[in-house]
Amino acid sequence: MTQLEQLQSDTVDKLESEGFFSTINVKSLRKMRIQEQLDFALVSLSPKGTKNGCGVVVGMPVVQVESPNVPAPMVFIELPIDVYENPTLNMEASSGTVLTAEEVGMEVISTLHQWGIEGLGTLYFHREAMAPLNETPGGVIGYRITGRMEIPREEKLRVVTPLIGDEDLVVTLTAVTEGSDTYYTTDGSFPGPGNAAAVLYTVPFEVESGTVVRWAGYKSGWVGSDVGRAVVTGSAAGNPLLGEGGEEMLDEGGESMTEV
Repeated sequence: MTQLEQLQSDTVDKLESEGFFSTINVKSLRKMRIQEQLDFALVSLSPKGTKNGCGVVVGMPVVQVESPNVPAPMVFIELPIDVYENPTLNMEASSGTVLTAEEVGMEVISTLHQWGIEGLGTLYFHREAMAPLNETPGGVIGYRITGRMEIPREEKLRVVTPLIGDEDLVVTLTAVTEGSDTYYTTDGSFPGPGNAAAVLYTVPFEVESGTVVRWAGYKSGWVGSDVGRAVVTGSAAGNPLLGEGGEEMLDEGGESMTEV
Protein backbone atom coordinates (compact mmCIF):
# COMPACT_ATOMS: atom_id res chain seq x y z
CA MET A 1 0.00 0.00 0.00
CA THR A 2 1.40 3.38 -0.99
CA GLN A 3 1.56 6.34 1.38
CA LEU A 4 -1.39 8.05 -0.29
CA GLU A 5 -3.49 4.89 -0.20
CA GLN A 6 -2.62 4.42 3.47
CA LEU A 7 -3.63 8.00 4.28
CA GLN A 8 -7.06 7.47 2.72
CA SER A 9 -7.62 4.07 4.29
CA ASP A 10 -6.40 5.12 7.75
CA THR A 11 -8.56 8.26 7.72
CA VAL A 12 -11.69 6.24 6.98
CA ASP A 13 -10.84 3.71 9.71
CA LYS A 14 -9.94 6.46 12.19
CA LEU A 15 -13.33 8.13 11.81
CA GLU A 16 -15.13 4.78 11.90
CA SER A 17 -13.34 3.99 15.17
CA GLU A 18 -14.63 7.10 16.96
CA GLY A 19 -17.95 6.88 18.81
CA PHE A 20 -19.30 10.10 17.33
CA PHE A 21 -19.43 8.47 13.87
CA SER A 22 -21.20 5.29 15.01
CA THR A 23 -24.37 6.28 13.11
CA ILE A 24 -22.66 8.03 10.17
CA ASN A 25 -21.53 6.30 6.99
CA VAL A 26 -17.84 6.92 6.29
CA LYS A 27 -16.76 5.92 2.78
CA SER A 28 -13.59 6.02 0.69
CA LEU A 29 -13.93 7.81 -2.67
CA ARG A 30 -11.17 5.59 -4.04
CA LYS A 31 -13.12 2.43 -3.19
CA MET A 32 -16.35 3.95 -4.47
CA ARG A 33 -14.67 4.63 -7.83
CA ILE A 34 -13.26 1.11 -7.99
CA GLN A 35 -16.65 -0.37 -7.14
CA GLU A 36 -18.42 2.08 -9.50
CA GLN A 37 -20.65 3.33 -6.68
CA LEU A 38 -20.40 7.06 -7.25
CA ASP A 39 -23.93 8.00 -6.22
CA PHE A 40 -23.11 10.43 -3.43
CA ALA A 41 -26.77 10.64 -2.43
CA LEU A 42 -26.49 7.03 -1.26
CA VAL A 43 -23.85 8.03 1.29
CA SER A 44 -26.50 9.87 3.28
CA LEU A 45 -29.43 7.63 2.27
CA SER A 46 -27.85 4.29 3.18
CA PRO A 47 -28.48 3.43 6.82
CA LYS A 48 -25.70 2.65 9.25
CA GLY A 49 -27.29 0.47 11.85
CA THR A 50 -30.75 1.97 12.11
CA LYS A 51 -29.80 5.56 11.27
CA ASN A 52 -29.37 7.44 8.00
CA GLY A 53 -29.39 10.96 6.63
CA CYS A 54 -25.73 11.94 6.94
CA GLY A 55 -22.48 10.55 5.57
CA VAL A 56 -18.80 11.29 5.03
CA VAL A 57 -16.64 10.59 1.96
CA VAL A 58 -12.86 10.64 2.33
CA GLY A 59 -11.55 11.86 -1.02
CA MET A 60 -8.40 11.22 -3.02
CA PRO A 61 -5.43 13.42 -2.08
CA VAL A 62 -4.11 16.36 -4.07
CA VAL A 63 -0.30 16.52 -4.15
CA GLN A 64 1.56 19.83 -4.31
CA VAL A 65 5.29 20.56 -4.52
CA GLU A 66 6.13 24.14 -3.57
CA SER A 67 9.94 23.99 -3.90
CA PRO A 68 10.64 22.42 -7.31
CA ASN A 69 14.31 23.35 -7.53
CA VAL A 70 15.53 20.97 -4.84
CA PRO A 71 16.45 17.30 -5.41
CA ALA A 72 14.26 16.00 -2.56
CA PRO A 73 11.20 18.29 -2.41
CA MET A 74 8.78 18.53 0.49
CA VAL A 75 5.45 17.16 -0.71
CA PHE A 76 2.29 18.88 0.55
CA ILE A 77 -0.84 16.75 0.64
CA GLU A 78 -4.37 18.12 0.64
CA LEU A 79 -6.95 15.53 1.71
CA PRO A 80 -10.55 16.42 0.81
CA ILE A 81 -13.25 15.07 3.11
CA ASP A 82 -16.88 15.71 2.11
CA VAL A 83 -19.88 15.65 4.43
CA TYR A 84 -23.32 15.01 2.89
CA GLU A 85 -26.64 15.51 4.64
CA ASN A 86 -30.22 14.89 3.53
CA PRO A 87 -31.99 17.14 6.05
CA THR A 88 -35.42 15.62 5.40
CA LEU A 89 -34.27 12.15 6.41
CA ASN A 90 -31.61 13.24 8.85
CA MET A 91 -33.89 15.09 11.24
CA GLU A 92 -36.36 12.23 11.65
CA ALA A 93 -35.96 11.44 15.35
CA SER A 94 -36.58 7.72 14.91
CA SER A 95 -34.39 7.03 11.87
CA GLY A 96 -32.11 10.03 11.29
CA THR A 97 -28.74 10.76 12.84
CA VAL A 98 -30.04 14.16 14.02
CA LEU A 99 -26.50 15.44 13.45
CA THR A 100 -26.24 18.30 10.98
CA ALA A 101 -23.59 18.50 8.28
CA GLU A 102 -22.12 21.45 10.19
CA GLU A 103 -21.81 19.40 13.38
CA VAL A 104 -20.30 16.45 11.57
CA GLY A 105 -17.86 18.66 9.67
CA MET A 106 -16.62 20.32 12.85
CA GLU A 107 -16.24 16.92 14.50
CA VAL A 108 -14.16 15.68 11.56
CA ILE A 109 -11.82 18.63 12.08
CA SER A 110 -11.65 18.11 15.86
CA THR A 111 -10.99 14.38 15.44
CA LEU A 112 -8.32 14.59 12.77
CA HIS A 113 -6.49 17.83 13.63
CA GLN A 114 -2.91 17.07 14.70
CA TRP A 115 -3.56 13.35 14.20
CA GLY A 116 -0.30 11.59 13.42
CA ILE A 117 0.42 8.43 11.43
CA GLU A 118 3.83 6.97 12.23
CA GLY A 119 6.00 6.83 9.14
CA LEU A 120 3.70 9.13 7.19
CA GLY A 121 3.03 12.48 8.85
CA THR A 122 0.59 14.58 10.87
CA LEU A 123 -2.73 15.75 9.47
CA TYR A 124 -3.78 19.29 10.31
CA PHE A 125 -6.35 21.92 9.31
CA HIS A 126 -5.54 25.53 8.50
CA ARG A 127 -7.40 28.64 7.30
CA GLU A 128 -10.31 27.67 5.02
CA ALA A 129 -10.68 24.21 6.51
CA MET A 130 -14.41 23.83 5.76
CA ALA A 131 -16.52 25.32 2.98
CA PRO A 132 -19.96 24.57 1.46
CA LEU A 133 -20.07 22.22 -1.52
CA ASN A 134 -21.39 24.02 -4.59
CA GLU A 135 -22.73 20.88 -6.26
CA THR A 136 -24.60 18.12 -4.40
CA PRO A 137 -27.31 15.61 -5.34
CA GLY A 138 -30.92 16.81 -5.14
CA GLY A 139 -32.16 17.28 -1.60
CA VAL A 140 -28.64 16.98 -0.20
CA ILE A 141 -26.40 19.67 1.29
CA GLY A 142 -22.71 19.30 1.99
CA TYR A 143 -19.36 20.67 3.04
CA ARG A 144 -15.80 20.16 1.81
CA ILE A 145 -13.25 19.80 4.61
CA THR A 146 -9.59 20.02 3.62
CA GLY A 147 -6.88 18.45 5.74
CA ARG A 148 -3.20 19.00 5.07
CA MET A 149 -0.07 16.95 5.61
CA GLU A 150 3.60 17.49 4.79
CA ILE A 151 5.57 14.46 3.63
CA PRO A 152 9.34 14.75 3.10
CA ARG A 153 10.64 12.80 0.13
CA GLU A 154 14.05 11.19 -0.04
CA GLU A 155 16.31 12.24 -2.89
CA LYS A 156 16.45 9.57 -5.58
CA LEU A 157 19.70 8.62 -7.25
CA ARG A 158 19.65 9.81 -10.84
CA VAL A 159 21.78 8.62 -13.76
CA VAL A 160 23.99 11.30 -15.32
CA THR A 161 23.31 11.92 -19.00
CA PRO A 162 25.83 9.95 -21.10
CA LEU A 163 28.35 11.82 -23.27
CA ILE A 164 28.15 11.88 -27.07
CA GLY A 165 30.81 12.29 -29.72
CA ASP A 166 31.23 11.49 -33.40
CA GLU A 167 33.97 11.09 -35.92
CA ASP A 168 33.26 10.72 -39.61
CA LEU A 169 29.55 10.15 -38.81
CA VAL A 170 30.33 7.33 -36.38
CA VAL A 171 28.62 8.11 -33.08
CA THR A 172 30.07 7.18 -29.69
CA LEU A 173 28.01 7.26 -26.46
CA THR A 174 29.89 7.09 -23.17
CA ALA A 175 28.19 6.27 -19.88
CA VAL A 176 29.10 8.55 -16.96
CA THR A 177 27.32 6.64 -14.19
CA GLU A 178 29.06 3.36 -13.44
CA GLY A 179 26.93 0.30 -14.17
CA SER A 180 24.38 2.20 -16.25
CA ASP A 181 23.05 1.28 -19.69
CA THR A 182 22.61 3.78 -22.52
CA TYR A 183 19.71 3.65 -24.95
CA TYR A 184 19.47 5.66 -28.15
CA THR A 185 17.16 6.25 -31.09
CA THR A 186 17.60 7.74 -34.56
CA ASP A 187 13.92 8.03 -35.48
CA GLY A 188 13.06 10.84 -33.05
CA SER A 189 11.29 8.56 -30.58
CA PHE A 190 12.00 8.27 -26.85
CA PRO A 191 15.33 6.62 -25.92
CA GLY A 192 14.41 4.20 -23.17
CA PRO A 193 13.87 0.48 -22.50
CA GLY A 194 10.10 1.03 -22.57
CA ASN A 195 10.30 1.89 -26.28
CA ALA A 196 10.74 -1.09 -28.60
CA ALA A 197 12.39 1.17 -31.17
CA ALA A 198 15.16 2.21 -28.75
CA VAL A 199 18.52 0.47 -29.08
CA LEU A 200 20.77 -0.56 -26.19
CA TYR A 201 24.13 1.00 -26.98
CA THR A 202 27.03 -1.47 -27.10
CA VAL A 203 29.37 -0.25 -29.85
CA PRO A 204 29.81 2.96 -31.91
CA PHE A 205 27.32 3.21 -34.78
CA GLU A 206 27.34 4.94 -38.13
CA VAL A 207 24.61 7.38 -39.22
CA GLU A 208 23.90 9.61 -42.18
CA SER A 209 24.59 13.33 -41.99
CA GLY A 210 21.63 15.20 -40.49
CA THR A 211 20.48 12.26 -38.36
CA VAL A 212 18.86 13.23 -35.06
CA VAL A 213 20.20 11.08 -32.21
CA ARG A 214 18.46 10.98 -28.84
CA TRP A 215 19.93 9.11 -25.90
CA ALA A 216 19.59 8.54 -22.15
CA GLY A 217 21.09 6.43 -19.38
CA TYR A 218 19.37 3.92 -17.08
CA LYS A 219 20.35 1.87 -14.05
CA SER A 220 18.30 -0.49 -11.90
CA GLY A 221 17.03 1.26 -8.76
CA TRP A 222 17.96 4.71 -10.10
CA VAL A 223 15.96 7.34 -11.98
CA GLY A 224 16.91 7.51 -15.64
CA SER A 225 18.96 10.44 -16.89
CA ASP A 226 17.83 13.52 -18.76
CA VAL A 227 17.40 12.98 -22.52
CA GLY A 228 20.18 14.16 -24.80
CA ARG A 229 19.45 15.25 -28.37
CA ALA A 230 21.81 16.13 -31.18
CA VAL A 231 22.01 16.45 -34.97
CA VAL A 232 24.98 14.52 -36.34
CA THR A 233 26.64 16.33 -39.22
CA GLY A 234 30.18 15.08 -38.99
CA SER A 235 31.39 18.68 -38.85
CA ALA A 236 32.83 18.43 -35.34
CA ALA A 237 34.96 15.32 -35.22
CA GLY A 238 35.31 13.75 -31.79
CA ASN A 239 33.56 15.96 -29.26
CA PRO A 240 33.06 13.87 -26.09
CA LEU A 241 31.62 16.73 -23.98
CA LEU A 242 28.59 17.67 -26.04
CA GLY A 243 26.28 15.37 -24.13
CA GLU A 244 27.07 17.20 -20.89
CA GLY A 245 26.60 20.79 -21.99
CA GLY A 246 27.40 21.52 -25.59
CA GLU A 247 26.23 25.04 -26.22
CA GLU A 248 22.79 24.15 -27.56
CA MET A 249 22.38 20.75 -25.88
CA LEU A 250 18.89 20.43 -24.47
CA ASP A 251 17.13 17.95 -22.30
CA GLU A 252 13.77 16.43 -23.23
CA GLY A 253 11.37 19.14 -24.38
CA GLY A 254 14.01 21.56 -25.75
CA GLU A 255 13.72 23.41 -29.02
CA SER A 256 17.20 23.84 -30.48
CA MET A 257 19.60 20.97 -31.17
CA THR A 258 23.37 20.66 -30.98
CA GLU A 259 25.33 19.61 -34.03
CA VAL A 260 28.04 16.99 -33.57
